[in-house]
Amino acid sequence: MNSFEEFEQNVRENLIPKIQDSNIFVSIVPNPENVDVKFAIELGIAIMLNKPIIAAIKPGVKISEKLSKVVDRFVEIGDNMKNVAEAIKETIEEIKHDL
Repeated sequence: MNSFEEFEQNVRENLIPKIQDSNIFVSIVPNPENVDVKFAIELGIAIMLNKPIIAAIKPGVKISEKLSKVVDRFVEIGDNMKNVAEAIKETIEEIKHDL
């Protein structure tokens, strides 16, 4: 089995089931100048499975117009991770309410 086949098998056996079993997809948006393949695959799967999407962003990270169309909520990551966790929790509750 070559490395791509191993990667594909891992995505099918581990990543897809985890996203399928989740109610909401939450991820940190990487800097768009450095494409993160794992993030791109996870986001694509979440979109295909019609999952609500919460994107955590660092201050100053540019969000593309297309990404802003598929993300349900953005949460800004600051220095205090407790605040981020609280914001994500609040956002999850808002999304649940909207469903």
